[in-house]
Amino acid sequence: MIRQMQIIVKTEIKMNIRKFALVMCLLHGGLGTMAQQIRIDQGVMANGMMCFPTLEDSLEYKYLPNDAVLALDGQGKPQFSLVRYVENEANATSENTSITKADGGAVLHFMVVYETSDWKIEKTETALKKKLNNNSLRLSGPVVFSEGSYALVSSILNARNSSVDRSILAIGQAPVFEGSRVALSFQLNPGQSRLLLESFKMATPDISLVFDMSFTGLTDAFNAEMTVDWSEVSKSQSYRAGGSVYYVSADVKLQIEELIRNNAIRLTTVGQDVNMEALITKVYDRVLSLLYEPVKPGKVEKDGGLSQAIDLLLDPEKGMFSSRNTTGFGLYGGFQYKNIRSEGKTVMNFNSRTNSTRHHFITFNIGDLYKKHGDNTSHFKTISMDDPDFNQREIQVGIDGELAREFDQMVNSATVSLLKVHQSGDSTLREMVIKRSALDTNGPLRLVYGSKNDHDKPTWLKYQYKTYWQFQGGYGDYETAWHDQTSAMINLYVPYERKGIQLIGDMKKLEAAGVKAVVVQVQYLFFDEKRKLQKVIRAGEKLEDEPFRVVMPLNQFEYDYSITWVKNNGEQISREGTDSFGLLFIDELPGTQTNNNQ
Repeated sequence: MIRQMQIIVKTEIKMNIRKFALVMCLLHGGLGTMAQQIRIDQGVMANGMMCFPTLEDSLEYKYLPNDAVLALDGQGKPQFSLVRYVENEANATSENTSITKADGGAVLHFMVVYETSDWKIEKTETALKKKLNNNSLRLSGPVVFSEGSYALVSSILNARNSSVDRSILAIGQAPVFEGSRVALSFQLNPGQSRLLLESFKMATPDISLVFDMSFTGLTDAFNAEMTVDWSEVSKSQSYRAGGSVYYVSADVKLQIEELIRNNAIRLTTVGQDVNMEALITKVYDRVLSLLYEPVKPGKVEKDGGLSQAIDLLLDPEKGMFSSRNTTGFGLYGGFQYKNIRSEGKTVMNFNSRTNSTRHHFITFNIGDLYKKHGDNTSHFKTISMDDPDFNQREIQVGIDGELAREFDQMVNSATVSLLKVHQSGDSTLREMVIKRSALDTNGPLRLVYGSKNDHDKPTWLKYQYKTYWQFQGGYGDYETAWHDQTSAMINLYVPYERKGIQLIGDMKKLEAAGVKAVVVQVQYLFFDEKRKLQKVIRAGEKLEDEPFRVVMPLNQFEYDYSITWVKNNGEQISREGTDSFGLLFIDELPGTQTNNNQ
């Protein structure tokens, strides 16, 4: 099995008619232009939502969507599934127990949508009118985001290490239209599968998403100026580190605050009714562009900075990364100091309106799904991967040690044929040719057949096999009949055996009887072919230990023989017979005494 985590992300757009009409108007009028038509410094919090007046009409407001929820299908059911699967396989490392751990894992899939319900819009509009004491105010729709990113945050789904620290697993582009959906899929190993299931039983499961959405608007003008003292900036420890160190947004914000405290950056305002929160945000934007340059998030993550900001992402009480606040700092932005070699002081004023980009954060947790849907197999399900249609039978082919030696002496090749007749009536035929080179490999020799409607498992184990042999040295070939078998092992052994035939006799006795020579013939069957061997022994010669070496089918012992004695006067005396012991007595002429070979 594939055991690394896989993440698949896609987006869908699904919205009601009211929001669809709004989107079409925005597209028709130009997305970039329409997104900038809010007064970004005049935001008002009403019913937990930030609302901004438009530039053209002070009575018209846009709201920032801040609700991300699990998407629902057409029947109102959550678009979520956790399928845990079990694979039962033999574990070769567990020799001391009959109960072992099965393999498997889980596949998690869910869809998230950020949108605002009509009833919440109406409630927010009512709260806005009450807060500003103006019943003529109206909410005309959402602020259109110019760009969006999301991060998946979890410790359980982190396949890169075994720690339980919460970390960012994936960063991707988020859709900019309210009502769009983000779909995510994961593959988990068995341990993650179990831990995730237990996490789902908790009130806040360990799966969260954080959206970082950018939007643009026109800032206010301020009677204020900012002075940057470069000699003081250069004394900053972080500035001395230069461009070799990467920072996340949280680090940059703290560094700018330190520069302000140390009077490296001084802000001077005129008047008493200054919107200091808006002015400070504008100051941060200006300093950010003056001192820092962006880097890819991957570089920041390598230094660990991005993971250290995770707690700030999910806790709305920790300030700059609250889902209720807007800020000039992006969540996933990485920065480094610019290589600036400036001296003296730089003075910048804020007496004009400018277009500014802010960031809005939406957090999502997958919630108490198990409490509501834990018994619904459409969402939570555990299955066994033991599907008969995907089962296969492996038949190992074992090689006898004696056969391995015979490949060097007599066998060219052995072919093993396997025939499986399935219960459906179909059949599977497999063949394997075994040569000397195959015996030198480390892997086992196997034949495989599958399952084709073989629901009767004991019958499925039955198959037939036969072997076909090709021999060296003109011995031809040999094919066995089909054998029925259920074993998972076919043992190949030598189908023949070598046998020695000894000639026993007193050659001096034969010489005294006037025998000049003895001719011995041996005839035997090698499977379906007859083989003949002949030996001539002359008077006075020494008998060999085994003058005949015959090759006969296994468990076949009998062979035919004939012995002819040739005398000095030309007379020939012969005897024929059958023997199974491998001993022929050649000094006993017919008529002299009882023949031991008869």
